[in-house]
Amino acid sequence: MKCWLTIIALFTTILAPAQERGITPAEGTKTAQTGTTRAVVVGISDYQDDNIPDLRFADRDATAFAAYLQSPAGGLLPPENVNLLTNKAATTGAIAAAMDWLIADCKAGDRAIIYFSGHGDVETRTKFQRGFLLTYDSPPSNYLAGAFALIFLQDIISTLADQGVQVVMISDACRAGKLAGSDIGGAQATAANLSRQFANEIKILSCQPDEFSLEGEQWGGGRGCFSYHLIEGLTGLADGNADKQVNLLEIGQYLQTKVPAETAPQSQIPLTVGSMKTVLTDVDEASLLALREQKEKSLPVIATIETKGFETVLLAGADSIWQKKYKQFTTAVQKGDLLEPAGASAYDLYTELSNVPELERLHGIMKRNLATALQDESQQAINAYLRSDEEEIAAQFRGDLKYTKFVRYLEKAAELLGEDHYMYKTLKAKQYYFDAVDIRIRFTWRTFSLADSSLIWDKQCEDLIRKALELEENAAFIYFEQGLIVNNDTSYYKKAIELAPAWAMPYGQIIVPLVVAGKMEEAESYAAKLMAMAPESSFAYATSGWLHLVRKNYEQAEQTFLKALGISPRNVGWLKYLAWAYFVQKKYQDAEKTWLRVLELSPNDNETYNELSGLYVEHTNEFEKGIAINLQRLKMRPTDGDAYADLLDAYRKSDQPDKIPAMVEEMKRLDAIIENWEGTLVLGEVLFYDMGQKEEGMAVLKKGIRNAPESGWGYYLLANQYRDIGDYETALAYIDTAFSKRINLEYIERYSDVPQTVRSPGYLAYVQKWMAKFPDWGFCQSLMGVYFDEKKDWEKALEYHKKAVELNPESEFNWFYYACSAYRSGQQKTADSLFQKYLSQTLDLADSYNRISYFYAHLSDFKKAEDFSRKAFDKDPSRAGEYYYNQSCLQSLQGNSTEAFDLLETALKNGYKNYQWMQLNSDLTTLRALPEWKVLMKKYFPDQATN
Repeated sequence: MKCWLTIIALFTTILAPAQERGITPAEGTKTAQTGTTRAVVVGISDYQDDNIPDLRFADRDATAFAAYLQSPAGGLLPPENVNLLTNKAATTGAIAAAMDWLIADCKAGDRAIIYFSGHGDVETRTKFQRGFLLTYDSPPSNYLAGAFALIFLQDIISTLADQGVQVVMISDACRAGKLAGSDIGGAQATAANLSRQFANEIKILSCQPDEFSLEGEQWGGGRGCFSYHLIEGLTGLADGNADKQVNLLEIGQYLQTKVPAETAPQSQIPLTVGSMKTVLTDVDEASLLALREQKEKSLPVIATIETKGFETVLLAGADSIWQKKYKQFTTAVQKGDLLEPAGASAYDLYTELSNVPELERLHGIMKRNLATALQDESQQAINAYLRSDEEEIAAQFRGDLKYTKFVRYLEKAAELLGEDHYMYKTLKAKQYYFDAVDIRIRFTWRTFSLADSSLIWDKQCEDLIRKALELEENAAFIYFEQGLIVNNDTSYYKKAIELAPAWAMPYGQIIVPLVVAGKMEEAESYAAKLMAMAPESSFAYATSGWLHLVRKNYEQAEQTFLKALGISPRNVGWLKYLAWAYFVQKKYQDAEKTWLRVLELSPNDNETYNELSGLYVEHTNEFEKGIAINLQRLKMRPTDGDAYADLLDAYRKSDQPDKIPAMVEEMKRLDAIIENWEGTLVLGEVLFYDMGQKEEGMAVLKKGIRNAPESGWGYYLLANQYRDIGDYETALAYIDTAFSKRINLEYIERYSDVPQTVRSPGYLAYVQKWMAKFPDWGFCQSLMGVYFDEKKDWEKALEYHKKAVELNPESEFNWFYYACSAYRSGQQKTADSLFQKYLSQTLDLADSYNRISYFYAHLSDFKKAEDFSRKAFDKDPSRAGEYYYNQSCLQSLQGNSTEAFDLLETALKNGYKNYQWMQLNSDLTTLRALPEWKVLMKKYFPDQATN
């Protein structure tokens, strides 16, 4: 570990030029210099003798300083003028020869720079204790036999000064470690000797005499804190008055600002001695600009302080009990037992040891290194994310629980360092960021709840991201997360791209809001950039596959997702995309197999449970599988309200209403014992619709609203119930409240029956209000078109429907309403064309053909109704029961009772089992009045018909 770093400048009467860039230690002068600069730069980390402790970053510091000297910022020294000696090359003989080179070649008016980074020691107590610099081949003791004596170094400097050569001495010659002179403070004595003032020398010391100079990986990937900031300061960051020069006062102030803050809580305060007006360097503007841009695009990190040999020295006089406890602490840090187990965690051991006076000089190091360990894993996750690491992307799709841990760790790390520490704001920003990530993942993949609208979670996430950006306004990954949370806004992804132009993920994610906005060409351009940037990335293939899905190129989507999975086979996100590609092609067995694979990798993935339940209940009529998958879900998580909703749907579709009452009783029990239970809204629905307990169902929904007042879902579901009892005004008011909670507009568009309330007196006012609130949401225009449809003002109706599809051309329902309006206004050819456009936008053609059939049937165009019903059957023959049921309804509406009964029995024979809907459907009112009805019901539903 570094102990001291000293810059000593010995001046002659010949002054340095202000115009020449690089270190120019001239005392306030601005006269020109025409001399040559030469440098000997030495750095030793790997010592030949095992009894001299190796160092970590001494050679890196030397190499970095040599590179600085050869850069525009350091004076553009030619390679032949910089003699860099590191590790094996830095023998005593090689260093002596390099010094002879300086003496032989330097002339009056030249500059000589001597840089040494390595061990310094004093072996025996003498009057002056000038000490030694330990070279690569120095002996571990008896330094006179082979180390480089400081008295020789002083002679060399004096000789150069007498020749009229300006001399700059930079020394990092005191490191912690068990050396021959450790017991008498040899390293400190060497440093003290280097810091003594001889004549005109300028000194910049890395720390006070009783402190240690620290190093770690956070500084340039492995550097000394002082030397790292010294180079940055000389490059121009220390130019406080912006006069394009850095003098001793400015570098001193800069170092005293940066170094103590970044080494805290361990104390390291730089010291400067000499004339404060001395100009050290002229600033190269291009180098400074590049440095500023680089720093603006990166966040500071905190890393472990190198302590090799440090503890040995400071623990030597401590009680053996505390030595043992300290070893337990370091072991716990290394093992990752940071906050657990209780009593043996690194945090608990630190708390105990921080009260031991004997270890006071170690307290800062312990606190710093524990805080570093607490943030290290989360930093690695950020780094992996920024390089689009396959496993890190997969972890988020998988709903990894590690992000919950990151939040706790970062909070504790910030608490340890305290609000005054330079890293406090960064740690808090990362804490808020990971908290938002964790909430997003828990909502999306682990604990989706019908009782808690996503908007509640979204608001929490937005608040957390806002706090994070207030602390770190230039973090690309935080803007990216904001883009994920705030849907349909490209600005956050563009900001992330601006801050991190080489990061691939924003290029892929930005295409989602672009597609939603209908900007396919721009979306394609970003997808092309992504593929060019990361041609072997699964993320690039998955993005391309998603675009194929949007374009309905399902086979290409399937193949592209398979390529993504070939690169990242455990990525559940790509598996879910592939399953969907199979599903829309009606490859139901492949879809099922793929979704089941998702559950193997991510057993709590609610979205996949939903998909499997829908597959079994809605498409393959495997009702028992649908029931089983939801019972499996409830076995894992008995309070899962969403599982109850899907189970209820399975019982309804499989015509097992006898199973519902027991389920309702269990839901009532959970609702009574769990505050704000996520299944409360589901319970309200089942009481209202299945149990016929309308008042109680509405009361339960109102209770859900009270428990989760920011959830739009409760208001929306209650609106449906008021609509179903004919109270359209109240229904509209609740839908309006749902909108104020920013409920999912796409869901409302797909499943809402708002057009049914068109005859309500308040309908127009509400729709006008929604149009003002959501000016770019085409569905509002469709609702206005429905209003004028009802008024038979076809010109205005068609005007609004046209505007709807212009705003949201990807919305199938806007096309459907437009087509219906055209047909009702007498424009049948236009209607046919618009229905075709509607069909081109939908994923489930069978459902869409049935919807068109229903529309024609209730306008008494039975021929077209029958044609579209037949097309639905052709698209999905597995739904034969549904097809014959619809045909029965069409015959019933035409008064053909005999044909209707025959078709209904055929439907029942083919698996149609929705007994409850048959008792309610107004299309079958004529049949229910005939005696044959009871006979048919008793034949196929003996239990329900009897009751």
